[in-house]
Amino acid sequence: MKRIGSVLAVAAFFLFTPFSPLATNRLFAEELTEYEEQDKAFEKWWGEKLEWNFSKLPLEGKVDESRIPYSGHDYPDRQGGTFRSLKKYDAAFRTGGQASAWERWDTTAYQEPIKKVTTGLFRRRVTRTRMGTPHWHGHCNGWTAAAMRHAEPVNNVVRNGVTFTPADIKGLLAEVYMYQDIEFLGGAGYGIDPATFHVVLTNWLGRGKHPVAMDSTLGKEVWNYPIYSYKATSRPYGANAVDVTMNFTYAQSTKQEMNKGPRLAKQLYMHYRLHLDNAGRITGGFFYNDSNQVDILWAQLAPVQGGQDGNKRGSPHVDVASVMSIWRDSVPKETRMSWLNINPLREDAVTLAGEEFADSMLPTQQFPPAPVAEETAETESSTTATESTETTTETAATSGE
Repeated sequence: MKRIGSVLAVAAFFLFTPFSPLATNRLFAEELTEYEEQDKAFEKWWGEKLEWNFSKLPLEGKVDESRIPYSGHDYPDRQGGTFRSLKKYDAAFRTGGQASAWERWDTTAYQEPIKKVTTGLFRRRVTRTRMGTPHWHGHCNGWTAAAMRHAEPVNNVVRNGVTFTPADIKGLLAEVYMYQDIEFLGGAGYGIDPATFHVVLTNWLGRGKHPVAMDSTLGKEVWNYPIYSYKATSRPYGANAVDVTMNFTYAQSTKQEMNKGPRLAKQLYMHYRLHLDNAGRITGGFFYNDSNQVDILWAQLAPVQGGQDGNKRGSPHVDVASVMSIWRDSVPKETRMSWLNINPLREDAVTLAGEEFADSMLPTQQFPPAPVAEETAETESSTTATESTETTTETAATSGE
């Protein structure tokens, strides 16, 4: 993780002042447009206005205990990505090896010059450059999306004589979400500004108890993780500003995929000032030098078949409906049917009792009251993939593969 701020004593004078390159007031026209986009996104999925009044936003929030995202593997491209899970998928659905072959190509398709320093003759340091896959390329966004949208698989599932363990299923989910469209919640490149950061996190996670994903690293590299709780304190600074300190918690990735993932909780510290208008609405702000920063925040939309709009770059050889069916058979129904998501698939939609589903959009939560899970009829989503499918479910071991 990148830590923003000097560790030198000589820089202590500047630590809590806005006179650094990181101190910015996000009141430019393009940033106001971003604010408007967040208004639209929140109202679209929640049916409520995005709250910008600082005093009305909760200073702490977390998902329900059962909704804490599992720590999953990020499937580095250098290690073959999700190749092992897709080999089983090929065997079960008789694809002729197309799914795993696509993954082998996809994880090696992009290469860039990589420098490597070695010790040569007479202990001289020699720098050589070769083409290679960047170390940070992988499926961190895939497992992050899966862990936010889906309860952790707990049972083995058999399809056509092939047993998928919970670890296998998590690999399939990570692959399905690799190139899916997301709901963009602000940031990118220069990092998310403190006003958008505070409003998005306190509305989505604080008010809605919905996890939010982040790219935690500014710059070229991308490291995604699911955020599931935060706690903040505030102190007024004059009539139209407030200083905020916040610690938020996210799930860290694992070295390998496991049938039962550990809860690897990590925290980041944020410290920023928010500017308020006379009505108490947040209008901008800046980060202090001792604060971490986040590149972007995002939420995952429903999975779409690879090669189609919403998942153009995704593998066309992995049937999304089949993967979702395997996951459903691995998770107790009472768990699945209490799981709130924006843009849910119809089979997994949770709504208020008595409401009918909209054809184009399924909102997940309203304020107040808290929604009550209501079971919906499941439909056969892929007859060609499931006509000859065994649907045997058995208890899985809890150790890793």
